[in-house]
Amino acid sequence: MRPVRTLGLLAVVGTVAVHPVRGQANRIPEAEAAASPGWTFTFTPFLWGAGLDGRVGLGSNVSDVSIGIGDVIDQFDIGVMGLLEARRMPFVLRTDLFWVSLGDEQPDHTVNQEQLILQPEAGYSIVSRTWGGIDALVGARYWHVSVDLVQPSQTISGDRHWIDATFGAAMRYQPADRWHLFAKADVGGGASKFSWLGVGGAGFDLGRCCTLDAAYRYLDVDYDHDAFVYDVHLDGPAVGLTIHF
Repeated sequence: MRPVRTLGLLAVVGTVAVHPVRGQANRIPEAEAAASPGWTFTFTPFLWGAGLDGRVGLGSNVSDVSIGIGDVIDQFDIGVMGLLEARRMPFVLRTDLFWVSLGDEQPDHTVNQEQLILQPEAGYSIVSRTWGGIDALVGARYWHVSVDLVQPSQTISGDRHWIDATFGAAMRYQPADRWHLFAKADVGGGASKFSWLGVGGAGFDLGRCCTLDAAYRYLDVDYDHDAFVYDVHLDGPAVGLTIHF
């Protein structure tokens, strides 16, 4: 069902025609971009309150994990994200980096996990209009996951890293002055069986220097290799500030 659900998300995002998190987009309309043909850059630091649900384990010790948004807030589990984008029409380069640390405590065990993901991408603007545009993207998603499974009789620890190729699209749309809508979706695979990412939200210009962003982010991965199971999805709201330079 995951591939079908993912393709549906890509179709909906393409219909709406919006852009990735305002830090994930060049907010300058086509007319302004034409007047400034050089490279433009944006950087968006983010905070992501990421809940987690799925299966995590090492060897025969596989546990169900469920951490809701309320648990994230109570435990101060948080994700730190940053997106750097460089654009010179019609080309775009992006690097998305984030780190999350989450814990799930049950009566008979505790699961703690840290996750680092780095996703560089290159793209081409296939649609460019004064209202926004659509970028086709290709890249890679690097994962590094560390897991501690604490049981009454033992503590089991392990970590893995792997790389998935990714293919996706990013859309941006400006419905009104100072307001921007955005979305991004991609699918990936390689070392993992399947992974996909969806992001959508809105941005408001505080001035020429920066934009305040609010978004919702969903990341799903199914990795099962060499006695390491990481079949989870992370999702939750994110807030950030896009800096234009």
